[in-house]
Amino acid sequence: MSFYDPIHAENEQKDLIIARLKQEAFELRQREREYSVLQNQCQTLEHKQNQTLDEKRRNEADMQSKIDYQLTSQKALMREVEDLKLMLDDQSRIGVELETDCHA
Repeated sequence: MSFYDPIHAENEQKDLIIARLKQEAFELRQREREYSVLQNQCQTLEHKQNQTLDEKRRNEADMQSKIDYQLTSQKALMREVEDLKLMLDDQSRIGVELETDCHA
């Protein structure tokens, strides 16, 4: 013969609630560990991104420095070419004058 025992039913209900809360606590601890792993991965990626951005800035600055140097060198060489052209024109003019003087 089985009869309804309210105290026993209440204890079973409490046991179910305790078991559910323990399961939720376990799941929350697991999520916390997963979150911690993700947070560490995110920090690692941010660090790598910052390093890459720093390297990019250094490379860009280095490239700009090289471009500036090349432009300065190019301008100096162009001035030298112009000076040499002027000297050549002067030498040619002097040569023509000397030739004219020799034939005169």
